Amino acid sequence: MKTKLATRLKNKLRDPIWQPVGVFVAFTTLVATLLLSNLFLHPHPYLPNRLMFTSDTAKDLTDFPEPVSRRLQIFVDGKEERGLRLFIFRLEYKGDQPLRPNDFETPIIGRIPNNRKIVGVQKSPNLEGPTRYNRETETLIHDTHPPINFDVNVLDAHSFEIKPLLMNPGEWLGVELYTSTTETDSYTAPKDSTEKYKELSAEVTWSCHMANVECPGQIDLQRDYDYAGFGQPSFLEVYVMHQGWSVYFIVLFTIVNLIVLVLLARTAGFQKFASWLQLLLFALGIASSIASAEIMADWLLPFRVFGVRLHDEQPVYAWIIFWTNISIMVALLAISILRRRKTKRRNRSNRARSDVADGAI
Repeated sequence: MKTKLATRLKNKLRDPIWQPVGVFVAFTTLVATLLLSNLFLHPHPYLPNRLMFTSDTAKDLTDFPEPVSRRLQIFVDGKEERGLRLFIFRLEYKGDQPLRPNDFETPIIGRIPNNRKIVGVQKSPNLEGPTRYNRETETLIHDTHPPINFDVNVLDAHSFEIKPLLMNPGEWLGVELYTSTTETDSYTAPKDSTEKYKELSAEVTWSCHMANVECPGQIDLQRDYDYAGFGQPSFLEVYVMHQGWSVYFIVLFTIVNLIVLVLLARTAGFQKFASWLQLLLFALGIASSIASAEIMADWLLPFRVFGVRLHDEQPVYAWIIFWTNISIMVALLAISILRRRKTKRRNRSNRARSDVADGAI
C-alpha cells in the first residue's frame, strides 16, 4: 500500500503543472522575505515632527559664455568676488505640535567648504511657499501663507546660524545665501554639467538638534506623497531601480548563482530527497539568487542621476540574505567534498574485499 502511494505521489509531482507552481513558490518566498524584513528589521520609525530643508535655487551668478565670462567682474563692498553663487533654501516645519525656541538644543547651523566663503546671508524676499496638493482640483499649488520672520547671523567665513524660533506646523521660511571662492587666482568654474551639479548640491550642509524633532528631516513617501500612491502598507513600499550594466549584471549573476547552487546540491546528494522537497529548495534557490544579484548590483553599480545616488545603501537584513546565500554555497561545497572522500574510501574498501575474495578462490 505504501509503495503504491509513493508511486502515485511521484507521478503527480512529475506533472508539468508543478513548474509554474515552483515559480509561484519562489515569488511568494521573495515577498515573504521582504515582509518579514519590514516587520522585524525595519529601521527606527520616523519622528512625527520634522524640520524639512529644501533647495530651491543653486546656481553660479557668473555663468556666462566666453569671452564675456572672462571680461566680467563683480564687486561686493568695493572688493572683487570670483565664482559668486546663489543658494536659496526653504525650511518647512511638519509636525503635530508647535516647535518652540526651548526645543532647540543648538541653533540651526549652515556650513560651506573651506575653499568657499560667505559673502552674505539673508531672508529670501521672493521665494514662493511650499507646494500643497489640492485634492479637489487634483493639482499642486503653492502655499499662499507668507514666510515667518527669523534672525540669521554669520558666524565666520564658512558658517552661519539661524537662531531658535517658534514655528507652527506648516509654517516655513526662506534663506538666501551668497558665496564666492577663496581661490581667487586659481579658480576655474567647472565646465562639465555633472561636476557642476555635484559641486553645487554638496556646497551647503546643515546641522541642527532639537527635542522630539527630526532635523534635518527626511522625506517620507508615505506621509509626504500619499496622493501619488505612496500611502500604502510598509511591506508594499519596495522598489527596484537599475539601469545599464547593472541590469545585465543582475541577469548574469542570477543565472550563474542558480547553476552553481543546483550543481552543488546534486553533488551533495540532494537528488535523493523527495520530489516536493527538491522543488521547494529549487524555489528558494531562485529567490536567493535574484535577491543576492540585486544586492550585489546595488553595491557595485548603484543607480545614480547626475552622479548622485538616489537612495541609501542596502540595509543590514539585505546583507544577511546575501551572506546566507554564500554560506549555503560553502556548506554545499563542503558536503560535496566529504561525500566524494567517503565514496573513494568505500570504493577502495570494496576493491580490497574483491581482491581478497578473488585470492581465496
